[in-house]
Amino acid sequence: MNLQEAKNLILQNPGQFYTYALKRPNGIPFYIGKGNCKGFRIEAHTKEALSVKRKNTHKENIIRKILEDGNQIDYEIVLFTRNEEEAFDKEMELISFYGRKDNVSGVLANMTDGGDGVFGQIITEEHKLKTSKAMKGIAKSDETKRKISESHKGVKHSEEARRKISIAHKKENLSQETIGKMSKASMGRVPWNKGTKGLVVSNRKGISRSNEVKQKISSSLMGKPSPRKGIVLSKEIKEKMSDSHKGIVTWNKGKKGIYSAESRMKMSLAKKGIPLSQQHKQDLFKAKIKTLGGNIL
Repeated sequence: MNLQEAKNLILQNPGQFYTYALKRPNGIPFYIGKGNCKGFRIEAHTKEALSVKRKNTHKENIIRKILEDGNQIDYEIVLFTRNEEEAFDKEMELISFYGRKDNVSGVLANMTDGGDGVFGQIITEEHKLKTSKAMKGIAKSDETKRKISESHKGVKHSEEARRKISIAHKKENLSQETIGKMSKASMGRVPWNKGTKGLVVSNRKGISRSNEVKQKISSSLMGKPSPRKGIVLSKEIKEKMSDSHKGIVTWNKGKKGIYSAESRMKMSLAKKGIPLSQQHKQDLFKAKIKTLGGNIL
């Protein structure tokens, strides 16, 4: 049927959803879609293809080619239903049956597997790059930020989603260039909580772990190398760390009786057998001289 006949048929079925197919003159479908009686979605494809702001999608290229050759698109309403989910299911069923050209599974110009969303859409690296460039320099308004924040509140990820996020982060390997960009972007920013106290209260405060829990934590960590093992800090970083601690009074300075006899014994045992580097020994010696006012008997 032609477009006008399809529109008349839709008007004869008020209040219903429908699944439709766009076909080439030879009867082979090239697009499957879903619409409702509130608007002629079935008509929008041709308007989009002939619009001034043309999109270079496969579907619209097919439509333009059919019209340029002096032919007409064949429209078919496959299903009318008052159940929207049923219309979506039929759309997905037909897309699965005919297959998509973008993933080399069939003849359709559809970019997704159908249904309410973009499930199955293939996003190329080129498309990602174009989207990234288009979004750069666009600042979000406070209202937009608020809406984004509100949309995420109360959203709970399923166990499967959390597992996938965890795997994605574990595989993440940032290049030195990316790390440098992140560092530069953060320079000069004042942390939102600077100078504030008591904003975050630990839900574990005042709760002591049982010996059983401590033992389980200890057992789970045994044999696992430290995530910092093998990382050698440069002289520049060491100096920065040293400078950042200068003038800061340690929390236990001048205090006595903080550690129990048992704690002191454990700390002593933990340090036994650990060889000190020559530099460490010299630093300890200098610190001792400074403490005694430069007088060593």
